[in-house]
Amino acid sequence: MRGRNIAVVLGLTVLLLGLGGCLGPGPHTVSTPNRPSGPASGKVGQPLTYSTGEASCSEGHAVQYRFDWGDGTYSSWSSSTTASKTWNSAGTYQVKAQARCASDTSVVSSWSSTRSVTITAPAYGGIGDTVDNGCLAITLRGVRTADSISIWEPDPGRIFLIVDLKAMALRDDQYVSALLTFEIIQSDGRVQNASIATSALDYPFEDANLNAGQWTDGEIAFEVYPGQEHYTLEYEWVGVDPIRFRFSL
Repeated sequence: MRGRNIAVVLGLTVLLLGLGGCLGPGPHTVSTPNRPSGPASGKVGQPLTYSTGEASCSEGHAVQYRFDWGDGTYSSWSSSTTASKTWNSAGTYQVKAQARCASDTSVVSSWSSTRSVTITAPAYGGIGDTVDNGCLAITLRGVRTADSISIWEPDPGRIFLIVDLKAMALRDDQYVSALLTFEIIQSDGRVQNASIATSALDYPFEDANLNAGQWTDGEIAFEVYPGQEHYTLEYEWVGVDPIRFRFSL
């Protein structure tokens, strides 16, 4: 009887070993990456950087990552664990990450848990206000309209919108230019750059490259369509946050 039991045990062992060989190794998988880390808030147009990581491939291969930005767009697949995003609209977005095998890109992980990010529209100044971006402070001292400036007349259906500005540098090497750094955005979305008629104003804005404590001022003329709900004056230059004023006529 004892010999028979031993034979049964041996037989079962052989059967299990055989089944194991038939089943082969476990499935090829990639583990879920970490929940993204990074800023919980930001402003429209501001680049924000997020990180993930800690995913692994069951076959020991390298892994790649991507981010779902919560607005219908994704970062590109990359071996980097970080990526940057600039949102163009205010709102709250759910950011999550995914990983995949770098050798067999069809093998992907589940999505990570989400990081909630709230994006707000930048603050707008009004007439008489001073707004700064940490590098430059601009004061909108006044707004007026004109049907003509010296020999210059606007295109049919437009008027001249003239803004009176003062710009003061808070840091060195701050550039301001009527033609290159300022524009008017109408409420209908049309963008107007400074008019050449600016040079014919009695007190035209002086372009300058300012160091901390220095300032320049003057008026800038734009050709705009009347009857807009509002107008936005925007200062924008490379490497600094924009400065915006919103007003009605």
